[in-house]
Amino acid sequence: MLAYISIYIFCHVAVYILRYSAVTFDKIKGLIRKISDREYASMPPLFHMDDFDTCMSYGENALYCAIEFQLSPKNLHNTSEVWKIIQKTLSSTEYFKHDLLKHNICVTQRCRHIANVEILNNNSKYIKQLGECYSSNFEKMGLVGEIKTTRCRTNKLPTFLNNYDFLYLALVMFIVLLVLYASLYNIIKDPDLKNTEFEQTIHGKYISAFSIFQNLKRLTTVNLKDPDMEALSCLQGVRVINIVTVIVSHSLTINFAFAAINPRYLETLLLSNNLGDEAIRLDSNYNIVQPILLISSWLLTYNVLKECEVRRKMSISYLVCRFWSRYFRLAPCMAVVLLYSATWMPHLTDGPVWDHTVLDEHQMCRRNWWINLLFLHNFQHFQEMCGTHLWFIAVDLQLYLIGLIILWVIWHYPRKTFWLFGSMWICHVIYVFFRIYNRINFIDLSNQSQFDEENLVEIFNVYKLCWSNIPAVLGGITYGYIFYKYKNKKLSTNKTHVVLWWILSWGTIIGLSKVLGLALDTFQNNVNEVLAFRLCLTRTIYIFGFGLFVLGLTLGQGGLIRKFYTSTPMYILGRLTYGAYLMHVFIIRFKIGIMRTPRFFSNGSLIFDVVGEVVWSFLLSVLVSLFFEMPFEKVKSYVLKVNQEQNRNFKKTE
Repeated sequence: MLAYISIYIFCHVAVYILRYSAVTFDKIKGLIRKISDREYASMPPLFHMDDFDTCMSYGENALYCAIEFQLSPKNLHNTSEVWKIIQKTLSSTEYFKHDLLKHNICVTQRCRHIANVEILNNNSKYIKQLGECYSSNFEKMGLVGEIKTTRCRTNKLPTFLNNYDFLYLALVMFIVLLVLYASLYNIIKDPDLKNTEFEQTIHGKYISAFSIFQNLKRLTTVNLKDPDMEALSCLQGVRVINIVTVIVSHSLTINFAFAAINPRYLETLLLSNNLGDEAIRLDSNYNIVQPILLISSWLLTYNVLKECEVRRKMSISYLVCRFWSRYFRLAPCMAVVLLYSATWMPHLTDGPVWDHTVLDEHQMCRRNWWINLLFLHNFQHFQEMCGTHLWFIAVDLQLYLIGLIILWVIWHYPRKTFWLFGSMWICHVIYVFFRIYNRINFIDLSNQSQFDEENLVEIFNVYKLCWSNIPAVLGGITYGYIFYKYKNKKLSTNKTHVVLWWILSWGTIIGLSKVLGLALDTFQNNVNEVLAFRLCLTRTIYIFGFGLFVLGLTLGQGGLIRKFYTSTPMYILGRLTYGAYLMHVFIIRFKIGIMRTPRFFSNGSLIFDVVGEVVWSFLLSVLVSLFFEMPFEKVKSYVLKVNQEQNRNFKKTE
């Protein structure tokens, strides 16, 4: 029964993402095509890849180039039928730009007379000659063209192993050998893993921290004897579903960005929305990680209030210790993953798009890895970030620090709470509104590609900053305080209350988002103002609705959904969500990087890809957790505990 519910929930999550990332299959089937299939097939292929491995077999003479080729009519006064069809695509928002081809070609085979070295040096004269040579492929269609951008390579590897690569390998191998040694020693000294005396010795507790057997036991053991832990166990299930949704969203987004052998499928799927549907897709993409930030602030509030109730004070040193605890919770695993991208990942394999998908990321990580370890990489521009998906980890730590400061103010100045929350929320709304209003250009609504490429990057540069995510920490603290206050109280509920809870939670999220989407379609003359207004409020709406939904789950509502969220498999998978989030984009990039031909897209292939990427993300997360995350987490707890005891003893002697 649980497996059936799991499949049911996952399928509905996938449908939700497909719904707000594109259009439904029924809409695809019923779309009135302006260009027939025969006309569409007569146009030059939008994407093309020559055989990469055959090209590389030419040795020193091999030259393989990724080009953007701009088409134009050969005779402006008597244009061909093919060009007339291309013009139809240019005048409609339902098609890609079919006058701009993205081809990967083997220059050695197609244009042998072109000097390889000069093209590699971006010599405009020889690039022009290459364009003229490649234009001969389209003369029969009455077309000519020129190369707009080019990126070429030879059979020589673009990167070489150096001392930094071997240093990283040595560190990883040391940790792996330490884990294997600790596991072997642990199983010899304590075969049944029940000897608590062994773990209490100084040597034994550090051995146990790195033991695979002990960490596997900790990973799979679920102890919910504490009523509060049992009530909050649903948060693990929420984490899992949310991370799965993130992986699905990123998988579709990244896959759609690369070559397709059937681009008409993507055109129908992606470009047939009105502006309101596009805004809803924008909401789903940029609000998709908000529940995790909400849960983080929620648990922070609950734990701090619970501990300070016993301590009867909230000192600065206590908050500093909590912040460092959070930092060392997140930093080791992220360092392992991003340094792998900065060292060994480019050497795994090769391919026609390997440079675009992996090598560019590698160079950014080489240059900016230290910014990631300071958790300030979300302040970089999108194109300079090492691991664009890691912005969320930086925001999580920054909001954790802001949450600690807010809790300190609330603890010492409770009467200032309303004004503090109100002023922070107003500043958030004003900042997001004017930043988006001034930076986003929606003047040319017919240019769909401009909306997708330029404007979405600008919106991302706004949304990845911590003050753009303030509603998550404010909502998390609010709901965390409500749960802490009412956790031991029996609340009387009836069917009316439950119905209102469902309406106020999901009705708020879906209903208001749809209303604001319709407003964009209605007021297209003032689209800048309406879109900026929408995007500055959407996270607050989402946090309010989703937080209310989770609050109901923690207070015992939800029926079968709550049972699913609080099940043992979901609780265990919830412990793997951090590693799965770190790994999933690298898995997707690797899969795309080894492509040799444009991909064929269909509903079935997308579902197959998404399921595979989710499974691989969690499988690799098990390795990351057992070898890095859990050992360092345990060692961190020992070190911080020793420091806290030393501080207490020092204060007593004073």
